[in-house]
Amino acid sequence: MKKIFVFLIMLALSACSFGGNANHSEGKRCGAIRDSGDLDGALLCFNELAKTDQDNARVYVSIGGVYLRKEEYSKAAENFSRAIKLEKNRDKLASLYGLRGMAYYNNSSYSEAVADFTESLKINPSDAEYFSLRSASYLRLKNYERAIDDITQAIKLDSKDVAQFYFERCATYVLMDKYEDALPDCAKSVEIDPNDKDAQWVLEQLRSKNADYATIKKEVLTQIK
Repeated sequence: MKKIFVFLIMLALSACSFGGNANHSEGKRCGAIRDSGDLDGALLCFNELAKTDQDNARVYVSIGGVYLRKEEYSKAAENFSRAIKLEKNRDKLASLYGLRGMAYYNNSSYSEAVADFTESLKINPSDAEYFSLRSASYLRLKNYERAIDDITQAIKLDSKDVAQFYFERCATYVLMDKYEDALPDCAKSVEIDPNDKDAQWVLEQLRSKNADYATIKKEVLTQIK
């Protein structure tokens, strides 16, 4: 989830621009402060920028992104909501809903996360990442059938991250106590990515005659973050 998390942030940040030459320069300065690791300083800088560029979605995306890094997810969602209200471009909105969905997900607001990833998919129905994210949200809600449907769709759409998607479907089957269905998916994940130690461990446990399914369930939950 973390890789997708960063992907969405970068996509949304590149989708918008700061208005005017002065604001553009100031935005770059704030970004440099953020990239240096001074998150509190970046918040001060971006909030000052918001006073003069308050109708620009990117300002609030940037503030929300800093709050994500600070793990202050409610504040992140609040700023992404402001960006969503300001953004008129539907393609960019898909990223913004995705960002807010990630903030909700990390704040354990899984129903809200499902709603936002659904909005992203309405705009971009061929994006496997959003199906994976919504699947993880459904999983946390213990709506396993919906989770299976979404991660299966992600597998059909994406080849780059398909090993991870097979593992996510394996994990969902494990949580459903469908170990015979989980085994081939986990094996496929390891076949595609033999360097994935977590998937290898789960596969070995599933193949064991003395499998400790309670431990396997705990392990797969830690892998879907």
